[in-house]
Amino acid sequence: MSESQRSSHLTSSVTLTRDDIIDGRVPHDPRDAAEAAADARALCRCDHRRVEPRATRLATCERRLHRGRQRGCHSGGVGIGGCVVGADVMTAPVTVDRARERAWRLFEREARGWAASGDAGVGFDLPLHPPTERSALADLDGTREWVTSWRSFAASVDVEVVWTQRSWPRVGTQSVPERLVATGPAAIAAVAGASDRWEALTSRLGEVRTIIGDSSEADAALRTHARSLTALEDADFARLIDVLGWLSSNPSSGRHVRELPIRGIHTKWIEQRRGLVEAMHRAATGASDLGLREPSPLVRLRVLDLALGFGGLHDVSAPVDDLANVQIRPDRVFVFENLASVLAMPPVRGGVVVHGGGHRVDLIARLPWAQEVTYWGDLDSHGFAILHRLRARGVRAESVMMDAETAFAHRDLWVDDPTPNIGVFPLLTAGESAALNLLSAHGNARLEQERIPWEYAIERIGIGDSSASSGQVP
Repeated sequence: MSESQRSSHLTSSVTLTRDDIIDGRVPHDPRDAAEAAADARALCRCDHRRVEPRATRLATCERRLHRGRQRGCHSGGVGIGGCVVGADVMTAPVTVDRARERAWRLFEREARGWAASGDAGVGFDLPLHPPTERSALADLDGTREWVTSWRSFAASVDVEVVWTQRSWPRVGTQSVPERLVATGPAAIAAVAGASDRWEALTSRLGEVRTIIGDSSEADAALRTHARSLTALEDADFARLIDVLGWLSSNPSSGRHVRELPIRGIHTKWIEQRRGLVEAMHRAATGASDLGLREPSPLVRLRVLDLALGFGGLHDVSAPVDDLANVQIRPDRVFVFENLASVLAMPPVRGGVVVHGGGHRVDLIARLPWAQEVTYWGDLDSHGFAILHRLRARGVRAESVMMDAETAFAHRDLWVDDPTPNIGVFPLLTAGESAALNLLSAHGNARLEQERIPWEYAIERIGIGDSSASSGQVP
């Protein structure tokens, strides 16, 4: 069937007129006239932007035909589906669902920033890429559905769908949707189908802003914690507003959480949301804490020589501030990362061993009688990070079994560290750095403290005869 016969057949089969081909009208593209002439002379044209030798064009068309078949496309051209094989290559018309998806991705990425900053000048301008005359004639039903869907969308959502007139040689002037324009976050949310979420977000952030004020710090805090704020149940959000209001009016109350005169607030509620509360309070007042009286953290230790005191106690967990005031003068203070090693220590004349893994080393720095210690941690990047941290707090710490010799002697006990600490630790000694480099060079290996034989550990700790103390040890 010739091109003229095909056009005549399509026209008669759907009763095309100059004013209404598809009830929504179909597009004209500036390329149509040139394409119509070229298509009548050539087998196919795979790239309208350049002219290629015939052999190259044939090979390229064959590859595109093969890909088109894989995607379920057919030769001879297709309209709304977006695959054009053996016809003009064009961008697929944008469907309503596709536009909503694009708007949703933009909304999901930017909505928190828009709500936090109150930015109303954002926009979403999406070309809809209406089909050409020839591709519309090749898929009349699809083109009609596409235009109808955009008419329905424009009638149901308060955004602008820009329509344009296209003049086609065979079917005359047609009106088609050309662009979708949504101005402002609310309009973008409407396109994305997220209006309820946008309203909830702006409502909650607006209510928090009445307390924390309007500043760059407030914008940053709201942007960072917008998801947490909207995720709160209504009752918890109301409690948060009450807490922030009271803390802003009483920034240095010195009260325990239990004493706060806020209905429904208890210690666990604050602790579960401390990061959120502190961030909002900091944005409002600039304070680094909530101004509350915090319970003194506990430190666990074992007294290895009863002659040191502690009223006969040898395994003690007490607030760090209380331990700091204890009149004790140990000859040796050991700090071990692993609690099992703390509990296994034998009696040592004048000795105390403290459990000091992780952030607990910060507490050790607050003990006046523990300013010179022997530290033993896991032979891995985290153990060396703790040692560096302890020294950074001003404690004079000598490490034991944190050297390349110990690591290499127990290489059969190494395991992989899936989450190594990649920090820089300038306070390590040359020997400690060599051990860390050895482990790093072997795929971030680690030697856990408990894997080292206890007999080897006791010898390396170097307590020797100091374990004898005439019955004065537990």
